[in-house]
Amino acid sequence: MKSQAVLRWTGHAMLATAVAVSSLPALAQSKDAELATRQANAAVLGMLPFSDRQDFEDARRGFIATLPDGLIAGSGATPVWNMKSYEFLNREEAPATVNPSLWRQARLNAIHGLAQNLGNPSWDSNVRFGPLAFPVHPHMRRHACGYALANAG
Repeated sequence: MKSQAVLRWTGHAMLATAVAVSSLPALAQSKDAELATRQANAAVLGMLPFSDRQDFEDARRGFIATLPDGLIAGSGATPVWNMKSYEFLNREEAPATVNPSLWRQARLNAIHGLAQNLGNPSWDSNVRFGPLAFPVHPHMRRHACGYALANAG
């Protein structure tokens, strides 16, 4: 009796494994955007000034350098941060399945490196966090305003 239960359970487990393994290629394939998604994304493209590149200029102002390989090593074999994972954001145009505004924001967030304070008036104010004071980049202010507005509802 016990062996029949084990055989039945083993059969179910093997069937589940076969289904899962055969589904992996399907999961790896991307799916095209639905018509409603395409229409919503087209509406966003029409509403917002995507030709205005000032945010990108602000984010790159005073740029000095970046990590050549985009890796921040950890104590083990796995890096703490790997910018190579975000190379897909080098594509200018958002995929059909992604909101263009979110794609633009992701691209801005992927700009990384060391920048110097160029004495820009928009950097002149300081923010204090305990004993630490540092100049605030205009892009940081934009994020702070966005978070404040989102929290306010």
